[in-house]
Amino acid sequence: MNIFLSKNDLYFTFVFIISLIIHVKLSLIGWDNTILDQHGFRQSQTAITTYYTIKEGFRIDYLTPVLGKLWSIPIEFPLYQWVVAFLVLITKYNLDQAGRLVSLTFFYLSLIPAYFLLSDYIKNKSYRLVVLSLILANPIYIFWPRTFMIESLALFLAISYLWISKNALEKNNYGYILMASMLGILAALTKVTTFIVFCLPLCFIFFKLWLNEYHSTNHLRTIKKYILDGLIIFVIPLIVIVIWIYFADYQKSQNPMAADFITSKNLFYWNFGTLDQRLSIGTWLHILLINHSFLSSWILASLWIAALILNRNYWKEIVLSIASFLFGPIIFTNLYYLHNYYSFANSIFFSVSLGFGIISLLECPNRRIRFFASMIIVPIILCIQNILMGAIMHPKRITT
Repeated sequence: MNIFLSKNDLYFTFVFIISLIIHVKLSLIGWDNTILDQHGFRQSQTAITTYYTIKEGFRIDYLTPVLGKLWSIPIEFPLYQWVVAFLVLITKYNLDQAGRLVSLTFFYLSLIPAYFLLSDYIKNKSYRLVVLSLILANPIYIFWPRTFMIESLALFLAISYLWISKNALEKNNYGYILMASMLGILAALTKVTTFIVFCLPLCFIFFKLWLNEYHSTNHLRTIKKYILDGLIIFVIPLIVIVIWIYFADYQKSQNPMAADFITSKNLFYWNFGTLDQRLSIGTWLHILLINHSFLSSWILASLWIAALILNRNYWKEIVLSIASFLFGPIIFTNLYYLHNYYSFANSIFFSVSLGFGIISLLECPNRRIRFFASMIIVPIILCIQNILMGAIMHPKRITT
C-alpha cells in the first residue's frame, strides 16, 4: 500500500510539474509584443498610470491623462501600478514587460494559499496538486496572468485573505484576524469585484464555525466573539473601500469629461447589469462558454454527476465551489458579460469544482474507477485544456 501511494504521489507531482512547465512556456509567447491585444485600452490605461507614477511619484490621486484636465481619474487603488513602478525603478526593466512579470508572478504566488486552503479539505497531498494542475490548465489563466492588468494581484490578495481569515477564525487568533483584515483591505482596494467573489466562501466558513461553537459553548460569548470577528474581517475592508470610492468620485468629479460617466453613480447599471440580463439564458451561456468552452463545460457537468453517484464525499465542496463560481456574474452581471477578464476572479472555483469531482473518483472504493480517473480522465482533461490554451496563445492571436 505504501509503495502504491508513493507511486501515486510521484505520478501527480509529475503531472503538476508538466502543467507548470507548459503554462510557463505558453505564457512567454509574445512576451516582447505590445500590450495592445485583448482589451488593449484597459491594459494601456494601467500602463499609462504606472508610467506617470514613475515620472511624477507615488500618489493616491494618481495621474491617468486620457480624458484631459484634470488628469487624475482614479479607479482602483494603484497598488499593482506601484509594484510595477518600483520594479522598473530598481531594475530599469522595460515597462510593458515589467507589468507582465509582476502579473505572472502574483498568479503563481496565488497557488500557495490555494494549496494550503485545499489541505483542509483534501488530506492526500498529491490530490491537491491535481487541483493546482487544473488551475494552471484553465484557459482563462494562461492569457490574462501575463497581461498588464491588476487581476493577478487581486486574486493573490483575495485568496490569501480567505486562507488567513479561515485560520484566524479556527484558531481564534487576533493577530491572524488583524492580518486577515489588512489583506481584505488591500484586496478590496486593488479590485473590489474580486474581493466580493471571495466573500461568499468566507461567509460559508464563518457561519459554519459560528454554528459549531454556538452549540458547544456559551451562547452569548460566542455571539460577541463572532460579531467582533465579523466586524474586523468583513466590515472594516468594506468601510475602507467605501471611503476610497468617495475619494475617487470626488477626484473624477473635478474633471468635466470624467464626471459625467465614470463616477460610481453613473456606472451603477454598467457594473451590476439588469434583472433581464440575469434572467436571460443567453447571458449565462455567453459568460460560461466564452471562457470555458462548450466541451469543458460538459466535462465538468459529467464529472459532477459521476462524483455524486459514485462517491459523495465531496458533494458539499463541489456545491460551494459552483456557488462561488456563479456568485461573481450574479452580482456583476454586465461586467462579466462584456469583459471576459472579469472571470479571472471566479474561474479558480470552476477549476476547484472540477478537481473535487476528479478526486471523488480517485477516492472511489472501486479500484478500476480509481485507475480510470488517474490514468485516463486526468490526462484527457489536461490535454483538452492545454489544447484550448495553445489556441488562445497562438502567436497569431497576440501579435501586435
